[in-house]
Amino acid sequence: MGSVIDATSGGENESVDHRWCYRGLLLLVLCTLVFVGGLIAIRSVDPQLPQGVSRPDFEKAAADFKSEFGRSGDRFDILMTLADTAAKKKDSSTAIVCYTQIPTVHRRYGPSARFEEAQLLARTDRVQRAEDSFRTFLELQERGIGLPDRHVELSRRWLSLILGVELRSEERRFVLHDLMEDHQADIHDVKQYYFASLLIWQSAYGSGRVRDFLKLDPLNRHLRNANARYLIGEGLLEEARNQLLQLHREEPRDLQTLSFLLECDFEMNDWSSFAKDFSDVPPLEEGEPWLLSQLRGEWAIHQKKWVEAEQLFRHVVRIDPPNAAGHMGLAATFAGQGKVVERESILQRSQLIARLRVGLGAVTNKNAKAAMSVASLARELGMEDATAIFEFFAAGMSTEQP
Repeated sequence: MGSVIDATSGGENESVDHRWCYRGLLLLVLCTLVFVGGLIAIRSVDPQLPQGVSRPDFEKAAADFKSEFGRSGDRFDILMTLADTAAKKKDSSTAIVCYTQIPTVHRRYGPSARFEEAQLLARTDRVQRAEDSFRTFLELQERGIGLPDRHVELSRRWLSLILGVELRSEERRFVLHDLMEDHQADIHDVKQYYFASLLIWQSAYGSGRVRDFLKLDPLNRHLRNANARYLIGEGLLEEARNQLLQLHREEPRDLQTLSFLLECDFEMNDWSSFAKDFSDVPPLEEGEPWLLSQLRGEWAIHQKKWVEAEQLFRHVVRIDPPNAAGHMGLAATFAGQGKVVERESILQRSQLIARLRVGLGAVTNKNAKAAMSVASLARELGMEDATAIFEFFAAGMSTEQP
């Protein structure tokens, strides 16, 4: 028995040894394959190369730079060469990748990289990244860095377009102010600056662009807010309200969302929903959306709180003198308080505003008569700054016309 047991044990041990040897060999082979694969991956993903740029393209850009400037370029010289070449070939994706890798603080290329990157992002409908890049570029001027006037103007115009399409009127006004301060504004910018609330915001162009942008950036709050308000303008109130409720749940402190939500309730004449949604409105603050201030007044009128409503609509008219809804709100509060003389006075101003709304449609950069008409109506409303600048533009138009 003992010999049988010993013999069996020896055979089992020998079998175990063979299995361990086989596993060790297999593990060694796998480790070798992983190591070799890692080396190949490291060599194939060159950290110096921007995504989508091959080693031959990078080396060609380096040679092109040396040929043009008579010296070897560093990494940023070559990136700028690659970006500019790609942009000329309409290869926006490669150009953007290369521009993005150049830091804003780079003394030679930083400002140009941000400007060119921003333009390409805007032209390819990546509007949030475009906005960020344009703002970064313009911040350089605020820090005392000299920038080409034409690039500053174009950046502001792109920003104005983006903010306008996204219905961010208050933010847009700051950009328009800068255009006017630096004498870069045209007559259309001036119209938007002084009379934004009288101009039509609902347009097929605006809603179409926002929906195009959303396809590339579906989580963007600005775009989702704007899309919902365009739905209000299109009469799709239930769909708009559902979208705005979702946006409000995601970020209850977004006053743009809240103002559009209340506007939707108001348009639906749903005062029960209005009351519920209004419970989330914070106290009145300077700088809040004009629409929110107006809707505070509408809620006060609905509750027949005439004095409070008057104060709110006076606030609206103070921050936006030609605001038609503000004037009609004041007329309603005066009627509620029995202030006949004040009501008659505000109704007369409302008639001026109605004429102004019509007159603005005729204002172009070639119609001096229309510009002078707007200047005259602005003077009657006490808007002296607007009067002066429309007269200035009208004078320029007159000299250009035969």
